[in-house]
Amino acid sequence: LISGSEGVSSSITAEFTLTERGSGKIIWNNKRTVNTPLSESVTRYIFDSRVRKAGSVVNALRLAEMTEEEINEAIQVSASEFSYELLNTLSNDISKSSR
Repeated sequence: LISGSEGVSSSITAEFTLTERGSGKIIWNNKRTVNTPLSESVTRYIFDSRVRKAGSVVNALRLAEMTEEEINEAIQVSASEFSYELLNTLSNDISKSSR
């Protein structure tokens, strides 16, 4: 989970590799990062650095006040978005390779 002047977000980075069983040859490899905004801050649209710093502090407090349930939900949302994007990429790559 990340907080900053733009809001609070969840970030997941993972690498997925498909290998051939017999040879161990890598068939497909994809590393992906997905950032999911959890709350947005109006300070992201203000260019005064003092206001943006204040927004960062407020968002850090928001993050610190999240309950365990809210954190679990945030991670679930990001994991779902991550898996959707990864499987969509895999599907597209398989489709392209069969042409």
